[in-house]
Amino acid sequence: MKKTKSLVGRKYGKLLVLAETNKLEARYKVWECRCECGEITFVNTKKLKRGTITNCSCIPKNKAKKGQKFGDLWQFLQQKKEHRK
Repeated sequence: MKKTKSLVGRKYGKLLVLAETNKLEARYKVWECRCECGEITFVNTKKLKRGTITNCSCIPKNKAKKGQKFGDLWQFLQQKKEHRK
């Protein structure tokens, strides 16, 4: 297994890495993180570094509107139209 550099103390989006765990997810080390909202979440190295997960889901995708600001993050996803003709 490849040796992973410590991510403790680094910030990825709204997540601050607190500690390394002994768990693996899809062959990647899992890290204990704290979101800016105070929630603790566990995220693997790949998802942190690629930016796949940047919060604890405290920003629901279905309630966010295009261009809306959440802390330091902006919602750029286009909302699906409710009724298509």
